[in-house]
Amino acid sequence: MKQINFFLALFVIAITNSYSQDYQINFTASGESTSIDSIIVQNVTQGTSLTINGDDILHLSSGTGINTVKISNSNLRVYPNPIITVGNIEFYSNNVEKGEIKIFDLSGKLVKNKVINIEKGLNTIKISGLKYGVYTVNIISSTEMFSAKIVSNSNDNNIKISETENISNDAVKPYLKSVYSLVNMNYNTNDVLLITSISGNNSTIMSLVPTQSQTFNSVFSACQDFDNNNYMVTTIGSQTWMAENLKSIHYADGTEITEITSIADWDTLTNSAAYCWFNFDISNKDIYGALYNFVTAARQDTGAGVQGVCPDGWHLPTDEEWKQLEIELGMSVSEADNNEYRGTNEGSKLANGSWYTYSGALIADSEFGTSSFMAKPNGGIFKNFADPTYFYGVGEYAIWWSSTSPNVNISSIYRAIIYTDTKVRRAEELNESGMGVRCVMD
Repeated sequence: MKQINFFLALFVIAITNSYSQDYQINFTASGESTSIDSIIVQNVTQGTSLTINGDDILHLSSGTGINTVKISNSNLRVYPNPIITVGNIEFYSNNVEKGEIKIFDLSGKLVKNKVINIEKGLNTIKISGLKYGVYTVNIISSTEMFSAKIVSNSNDNNIKISETENISNDAVKPYLKSVYSLVNMNYNTNDVLLITSISGNNSTIMSLVPTQSQTFNSVFSACQDFDNNNYMVTTIGSQTWMAENLKSIHYADGTEITEITSIADWDTLTNSAAYCWFNFDISNKDIYGALYNFVTAARQDTGAGVQGVCPDGWHLPTDEEWKQLEIELGMSVSEADNNEYRGTNEGSKLANGSWYTYSGALIADSEFGTSSFMAKPNGGIFKNFADPTYFYGVGEYAIWWSSTSPNVNISSIYRAIIYTDTKVRRAEELNESGMGVRCVMD
């Protein structure tokens, strides 16, 4: 029986190892910018994050083998790059050992590998016959890893790898410069990553669950208001949304919006454009954005394509556009048409950030924060005919206007999520109330 258990244990270990992850993610950019300054990668499932350069390659593995290897990119160079016929890869090693060179194309497919002898000092590897394209080259030993991104302009398709004579000379070491970095991050099957790409004033965030090596493209879209606030954006399905709440104090044409600084002044509003910060505290501006009455949010207009208070190229979402987002995240069409709290856990997916003042079902859900919508609990200011106007819900409640107003000049449809529920609320509220604004791209 002991022998059977021993072999069973070996079988389990073998199966486990066969499912270990080992992916490489390259990054490209398009849209308003074709280059990336930096990338923030958050593993939402594990609660970890790291920041890398836009030219770096993210190496995802499940904690075995390669994660223990020291990365020594500073001791490597490639020339010429692009390669026309033959390319040279030089790297400086401190050890004498066996190693392996692996060449991957942009899809992550291994196109060539070879066991090599690594000597102490300067090592040179020659590569030829690499057809037109962009490749990642990794040189791996038991103690070091060297990596480079190379471009080939060759028409050949017969890859050859050869080693040249080693030079044991420490003087050459300072002249070898990094081409890019291969950055390790622990990753297990079905972990959800949030990838924030930054290029100048533009930033975009996307959700990714890698299942293979791949090239991840960040599409940059300009989202800047009259006050020169630049907003992070996210694409979910076919829609591109702001990934943070609006905080503009002007319309896109420069018209100033009145700031309200007391409950008494808010109570006097009828059809006047106005905004405030939660609790009239400007320190909430960058965290939660502004609270606008409906007159301001829609700029006295309703229906589809209403720019309202949104920047040029963006508009206040309709009720139907909110439904489209919810359905993309898993809500059924029949549920989306209902009122009050609907769906399953779409609210948890939309939420992110500091909801931790209160514990509750929203953040306890396993898919909390996985959609890249990045909803924070901005709260609101509520006006009720029967009760005094009051602030409600910062830290526990997120709420936004739609441009759909079934009772024009009286009430309009909004969306909300609360810390005690995983679902999304769809309801109407008096237009004199103050809520957040998320804009969607035209």
